[in-house]
Amino acid sequence: VVRASGALGGAITAAGIGYVCIQRLGIYFIMLTIAFGQMFYFIASQWNSLTGGLDGLTGFKRTDFLGLDIRPEDHFYYFVLAFFVLTLLLVRGLMNSSVGKTLVAIRENLNRAEFLGIDVKKYQHFAFVVSGTFAGLAGCLYVLLLNFAFPELLYWKTSGDAVLMSVIGGMHAFFGPLLGAGIFVFLRDMISTLTRHWALPLGAIFVTFVLFFQKGILGFFERGKNG
Repeated sequence: VVRASGALGGAITAAGIGYVCIQRLGIYFIMLTIAFGQMFYFIASQWNSLTGGLDGLTGFKRTDFLGLDIRPEDHFYYFVLAFFVLTLLLVRGLMNSSVGKTLVAIRENLNRAEFLGIDVKKYQHFAFVVSGTFAGLAGCLYVLLLNFAFPELLYWKTSGDAVLMSVIGGMHAFFGPLLGAGIFVFLRDMISTLTRHWALPLGAIFVTFVLFFQKGILGFFERGKNG
């Protein structure tokens, strides 16, 4: 129930917020999404009776799922892995469909897509809702891992980490964000054992990629492979 409600809640929320945000492009779109995120963060941190405030919500318990006991940590690991593989296949199928190819065309040249008669806003809204659905599902799985939900999950830094992962791995490559996520977590854990100011070196790495490796690691190697 928690997983289904989280995915549905993510889809509904993304549908409403996305409709507003896609009316603007570029930096204005980014600022709007950050503003909505911060709004939900302050609501979650202040509405004690509903969200538990800064203390968060506790009492989440893992139960059986279709006869599978996911309470042990190793069982839950494979449970999440199955969701990850399924999500990967669904997104891969979407990107290989006509809808996915249209989304790529919009990403590469929005003005040309509009000239071809594509309803750009509709496709952008659809992509926003799909993203929100998977984000809601991921959030539910994370809460079941911790058996705890806290307002910091809504803080802008969570979105910033996702952007950093995508930039490092390569936003234009399908497996780029996945590679970037692995590298980000590895570097964060490694640097945090050396200094409590681990965010500073990660910030420097992010700036380096933005300036010199704008297509990320996979984009860099793909460019080198193509000559």
